[in-house]
Amino acid sequence: MKRLFACLFAGVLLSSCAAVTPVFMPLEHKKSTSFQLGEIQEASLGDAMVVEEDIFFYEGMVASDDFQPPAQLGSPAYPMIPKGSAFKIYGKLQNGTTLYKEPMKLVSRDGVWSYCLAVNKVNQVYGDTACEIGLIRDWKLPETPFKLSKVYEKGSFKSELLYNGKSGDTIKVSYREYKDDLARPSFYQDISYDLSESTEIGFKKMKIEVLKATNSSIEYIVKSPMN
Repeated sequence: MKRLFACLFAGVLLSSCAAVTPVFMPLEHKKSTSFQLGEIQEASLGDAMVVEEDIFFYEGMVASDDFQPPAQLGSPAYPMIPKGSAFKIYGKLQNGTTLYKEPMKLVSRDGVWSYCLAVNKVNQVYGDTACEIGLIRDWKLPETPFKLSKVYEKGSFKSELLYNGKSGDTIKVSYREYKDDLARPSFYQDISYDLSESTEIGFKKMKIEVLKATNSSIEYIVKSPMN
């Protein structure tokens, strides 16, 4: 049944289908900060003064726009792929094509087979296939809205302080906190500090000494981390 569905999907009849070599891509973990304690740094208006990350991610094929795979035998072979959908590496074919598997629960094929994008050697998505079979249906399109990008997983965390300028003796900063897919802030707060009272400002555990501030930029030294 699986072979029948795959060959109907491809629109051709072959005695055998392409061999797929499975590829396992473990999650990567990165913990980093954008600053060095005790060093003079500068940020422009709207830029991040400090960034702290503790992230889990993999490299996947991500749709930068909604995309409808071309029809097969007069009807859609696969439903619309929404913008932001991420496909994870699944396997490789002998011709150098890499297969990226559908986002979990994006589509159900009644348990018969899984859907994969076909990616060439220069990381361009050019077709699709049943993952386990690897018989490629070439879309023959000039371009597709997929890019190899980092895909952030549950447990990822990022925080940042943005410089929002100065009015009189008061500087303004914004705190942004991102979780899991890091797509949008899960928490944010706008804060003001009066430098006439103290040139050292603090947020959470972070201490920052402000050396110079204008409405367009700020010079500062980070004395302690945020988290």
